[in-house]
Amino acid sequence: MPSRGEPATDQPDGAGQVRDINPAYLEFVQTERNSWRGFGWVLGGGGGLMCLLMLAPLVWSMVHAAPKVGPLVAYGLSAFVMLLPLVGAFIAYRAARLPMAPVILSRRLRRFYYWKDRKSGWVSVDYDRAVALINMNVVATQAGGYVGFRLHVVDMEPAGRRILAQIPVSEAARSHEVGCGLWEFIRRYMDRSQKQLPAVPYRPLPGDRASLYARIERDIYTGYVDAEHRLPPGFFHTFYFGFSAMLEYWYYRAMAWIERTAPRPALPPELTEAMTWEGDNPYTITPPTGLERDAMEGRLPQVNARWRVAHVLSTLLYGGAFVGMVWMGWSMAAELG
Repeated sequence: MPSRGEPATDQPDGAGQVRDINPAYLEFVQTERNSWRGFGWVLGGGGGLMCLLMLAPLVWSMVHAAPKVGPLVAYGLSAFVMLLPLVGAFIAYRAARLPMAPVILSRRLRRFYYWKDRKSGWVSVDYDRAVALINMNVVATQAGGYVGFRLHVVDMEPAGRRILAQIPVSEAARSHEVGCGLWEFIRRYMDRSQKQLPAVPYRPLPGDRASLYARIERDIYTGYVDAEHRLPPGFFHTFYFGFSAMLEYWYYRAMAWIERTAPRPALPPELTEAMTWEGDNPYTITPPTGLERDAMEGRLPQVNARWRVAHVLSTLLYGGAFVGMVWMGWSMAAELG
């Protein structure tokens, strides 16, 4: 990707990746990244509880068989069986309680900031030294597989190719062109007038209950839901959206809860100070249309109806699997006992 001062190769385009813009900083969208936290909480917590209830009769039988098989065998097998619920609980806890923070580009400090983990804390990359690249990954989900392209900025060793720090800036997109347009948008934001930047659409805050469905359709189902929050004609769009929403509905609901309750690490002191600004915002943020505002406030009929169906189907799918597996475990324990 072109560095500072090099000619542009793409048109600037926020491409739905900018959540907030002002004279002090850019904040980037991270709905897709946060959704994996919801996935971990549902699969870890729900799966762990299912394993606990399903295996409880088996553990009970082994404990009562201790006089016959020996305490070491009985309690050892019981402890081994109980590892699955414990692993699930651990995954759910980490998904819910790991700190969550946005990716921020400070215009004043000319640095990208990203919370990596508790060990590394805040990682920053100097914009003027950053190397921008598009990373391609093949991702497999319950709804199928796809290739994703994500914009990264890296700080590289001056005399070699070793990466010293790396920050994922954008969400995964289906085309590398999204990252290219976003990088040119960033370059103009940092070094040129706001008049040379396209308008950025308004984005609701992460964790907002009312705007959850509208945000998911804009950030994750891009290309499958049109500007008026309607599914384009054709069987493929309807099937893909319906199947994905059924599988992932509770992941998104858990994601929104985690966004509201997860710990927020304190910003670096220099970044906190640099994020303040006075006066009107000279950058153009396109306000939502009446239809978009209704969707963000949870009042658009087609959005509510679509996700109401997904709610029912997802609950039947996972609830049925939960009850079925627990019943199967108790039935097998009864036969063995």
